[in-house]
Amino acid sequence: MATVFVAFLTMFSEFGLGPAVVQRRDIDDPLLKRVFGVILIVHASLTLVLVLAAPLIAEFYREPRVASVVRVLSLQFMISAFVVIPDAMLQRRMEFKHRSLLDFRLRGSLSIRAKEKRRRLSAPPPLSPNALFRARSRRC
Repeated sequence: MATVFVAFLTMFSEFGLGPAVVQRRDIDDPLLKRVFGVILIVHASLTLVLVLAAPLIAEFYREPRVASVVRVLSLQFMISAFVVIPDAMLQRRMEFKHRSLLDFRLRGSLSIRAKEKRRRLSAPPPLSPNALFRARSRRC
């Protein structure tokens, strides 16, 4: 439920500045600093919009717990602001191998952690030897 609004605002998060860095002929440090500043402002604004809109989103779904989920998900904008420029520079230098390896490692580690968590949550609690003996004796 909360990701609908987050995904909608994600379309505006980069504001086209990442591709602009990739396509620009000459890039210097002052330009990158200005672009990074704009990206930080845009992402902070989107974070603030989601935090302030969280109660309204929760009311829309008639589920008060959604407000806290939206607030937590809004933090991804502040985190992703620090990824735009390095990612654009890797694309600019055509270092796709580094990008794909970083993406592969991140997604791989996240999927392994998710599988472990699912396994722990779905596994039945261990039985004591006495409980196993009683279960076997009932079957006979």
